[in-house]
Amino acid sequence: FINVASEHIAFFLEAMSEFRALKEFIESYRDNAKEVLKFRDYKEESFYNKLAYYIVMQLESDNIADTACRILARIVVEKNKYMQRLEWIINKHDMDVEESKCASIWRLDTESLKNNTKIIVYGYGNVGKDYCRQIADNRKMTLVKVVDREFERYDNSSFEICPVSEILNTEYDHILIAVYNKDVAREIQDELLKMGVDPDKLIWIEPQQHYIGGN
Repeated sequence: FINVASEHIAFFLEAMSEFRALKEFIESYRDNAKEVLKFRDYKEESFYNKLAYYIVMQLESDNIADTACRILARIVVEKNKYMQRLEWIINKHDMDVEESKCASIWRLDTESLKNNTKIIVYGYGNVGKDYCRQIADNRKMTLVKVVDREFERYDNSSFEICPVSEILNTEYDHILIAVYNKDVAREIQDELLKMGVDPDKLIWIEPQQHYIGGN
């Protein structure tokens, strides 16, 4: 529950850009929700999302103005990360400004994954790149390896990309198939089953497209 609640609060606050609106939210939170949610009673490791943890802990502060400033500053940092991702998409696909408003990242639904899960990501296309970043930033999961059929293409990647055969030499809980197309995911599943992978360890979660270039 605390993870769902904290992530909803963080998601809501990320949409704010005005100091006054943020202060009003903080005041309302303290009057109506602070003693109900009691985030301060939970340890840091209980939270899966680092940004959500940071924000709800700031909401525990006594100084509303300082809290608003700190949260707003952190939101700006996170938005800058999104904009860097957007700029990369624009440059890669030679998009104009109007096209960039439709740019997106692929958001991973982590609620269906258990705590302390060791993950291998299969596929380092657009979906896989976004999944890897999110897993690396999430305390709930550990990214133990990334594999791709065309691993040679990714020499300059942020992550080490390995051949698919490396799965057989790796300790893991699940293989997350990071592709958008369901039929392609099934083909990959068949490939892995032929390699002797336990079918119970295979996961394909339909990717959720999150637009980052809106007005």
